[in-house]
Amino acid sequence: MIRISPLIRNLIYVLIVYIAFEEFFLKWFPVSDSIYESLLVTSDLFLLVIFLLYAASGAINFKSSVSNFILMIFIFISVISFLFGQASLPAYFVKIWVLLRYIFLYFIVINIKINKTSLDRFYKILSLCFAAHLFIGCLQFLDISF
Repeated sequence: MIRISPLIRNLIYVLIVYIAFEEFFLKWFPVSDSIYESLLVTSDLFLLVIFLLYAASGAINFKSSVSNFILMIFIFISVISFLFGQASLPAYFVKIWVLLRYIFLYFIVINIKINKTSLDRFYKILSLCFAAHLFIGCLQFLDISF
């Protein structure tokens, strides 16, 4: 476990909300495609930098557990799928990165040292994300435009 600064902890909270709603948020910005693509990559860069800093400090342990085993199976199957599929390497990486960034965020969240107040705040953020996703999903299911 690693103790983190409040700034990094708040950035992780923002990333949790932003990554969950990234496409939804960005579709409302009237910007060019190049700026849109840059905004998509920005959150990934923040996530990757935080993950690499944690990994370099030894805070992220890749000990053998069921979840890590499942992750390794997932990566193995995706590589096999790429090798026998017809996709190009950039297309493969883009599709697999969409899933891997959630895995990176998971490793960051489970390895931070968090106090009771921050944990309660974290649960509230996750609950709000869940409720918003449920609400938006119901609106889309009912074909209600907004």
